[in-house]
Amino acid sequence: MYQNFSLRQNMQIPHENVYVTGTAGNSDAEINALSKNYQIHKPQELKEFIKDNAQLIQYINAITPLINNQFPNYKKCITFCKDPEFDELDDVTIYINSFKEDFDRDWKKLDELEKELFGMDDFSNRIKGLVSLDLWLK
Repeated sequence: MYQNFSLRQNMQIPHENVYVTGTAGNSDAEINALSKNYQIHKPQELKEFIKDNAQLIQYINAITPLINNQFPNYKKCITFCKDPEFDELDDVTIYINSFKEDFDRDWKKLDELEKELFGMDDFSNRIKGLVSLDLWLK
């Protein structure tokens, strides 16, 4: 039987720490804190989703300065997106408002930002997968 394993350290796939837990705080206070950086859509659903997923609010708080750095004067909104078929595909989406004439440039910036966020080691891939970024045309 063959295994996907290499003795060379640089060829091994690192295992993420799935045992890291977060603390569920006061969801009303967390949503109020988010409203300083984002316009909130579906606040009740967002509260429930955050409450059910430990570390999600910490991840959103960690990526907010990075988003604000790439898109400093843009309006942003955050919402809970329910998948109509599979609960496993529910997520939080952060929309960054863009103008049609800036869309191509903003799309490239968003792509760079997503690569940077994917490389963050402080959070599990499961938590990172619960948040998606997108551009919203005005």
